[in-house]
Amino acid sequence: FLINSYSMVNEFIIAWHNELKEKLDFEFSEMAIEVKSFSGDRRVHHFSQNQLSNLSYENLFIMSVQLKEIDETVSIRDLYLQILGNITERETKDKFNNVFYEYAGNMDLDDHRFSIPIANNTVRFFRASDVPSINDVDIPMEVSALRYKSDCSRVEPVEFEEISELI
Repeated sequence: FLINSYSMVNEFIIAWHNELKEKLDFEFSEMAIEVKSFSGDRRVHHFSQNQLSNLSYENLFIMSVQLKEIDETVSIRDLYLQILGNITERETKDKFNNVFYEYAGNMDLDDHRFSIPIANNTVRFFRASDVPSINDVDIPMEVSALRYKSDCSRVEPVEFEEISELI
């Protein structure tokens, strides 16, 4: 959704993670974006401690979007084809295909659908530092791989324009 929503398709594909195990979805030279989705009425997301306290990036943002299967929907296949049609460079197209199919695996691309208008109306960006989390100093050294849910409903959003200036 993020790749196709703003007029920076090539930039987002280049920044898209190469490995599914990477902690952050999009890494640029001066900032990163982690994408989270929710389907219910509350903006609650699952995080690992490393996603919110990543010291590699001073500017770390969370994109939060509601994905609901209501009214007219678009499938993952539809979105894939739209993005593919907007890619101008061969190398970028190859990277997009590789990462997309690694992510999609054996998933039925027509089975997963969501409403673009709802996604557009609910998309928000937050500074990772503003998301409710556990302070690193409060975590004993013997504790690792910490994961939890955070409700981002009351987190102050950041305009995408502020983020796009860092790309």
